[in-house]
Amino acid sequence: MGRYGGEEFIVCLPNTDLPTAYELADVIRGKVSESIAEVNGEKISVTCSFGVTHASIEAGDRGHSIQTLMPRADQALYAAKKNGRNCVQIIA
Repeated sequence: MGRYGGEEFIVCLPNTDLPTAYELADVIRGKVSESIAEVNGEKISVTCSFGVTHASIEAGDRGHSIQTLMPRADQALYAAKKNGRNCVQIIA
């Protein structure tokens, strides 16, 4: 897990299938949206959007790399933002 830039983060889930990755992203999304923070007496709620993609990579496979997966995840993230935010989008 790491910060990609600005308010974007990457989570790599080795040995995780696409439905499980989607479910995990949706659980995190739900927990974040349920949380209320108080700052200087003001209640603040936050939402998040996720773009999820997947690749099955075998040992020695050079066809998939972080450089090929990132644009797909980014495309899914922008689809989530376009669809009203606070959601998870998949691009397989």
